[in-house]
Amino acid sequence: MADVDINKLVSAARSQGESGPASEEEKKKEEMRASMLESVMDRTARDRLGRIELVNPKQAREVGDMVLRMAQAGRIRSRVTDEQLAGMLKELKELKAKEDVKIVFNRKGFDESDDEDNFEHLL
Repeated sequence: MADVDINKLVSAARSQGESGPASEEEKKKEEMRASMLESVMDRTARDRLGRIELVNPKQAREVGDMVLRMAQAGRIRSRVTDEQLAGMLKELKELKAKEDVKIVFNRKGFDESDDEDNFEHLL
């Protein structure tokens, strides 16, 4: 199997999916974001993030943002490895599962005899 740069595939997929030209400012922001991610992640982690972006761009964006926030806060001491990225993905999935918890109230059934209460005996 040929060694293909996943980042090139992702950028090609993005360029095909764009409906119109993005502004220069947006392109610069994306390039800056990509370079920052490249500086804090090793190659295997970047490849994994690229594959995730092909399948689920929203999730890849959230994970990338999480990595950048951690780097800016000083919580990342060395480059993020593939194993660390997998742990972050698991953590994000657990957080999403907690957010998606729904509480269902089971109400008691309606009893028709309650409508015809006879209070005459109380008078």
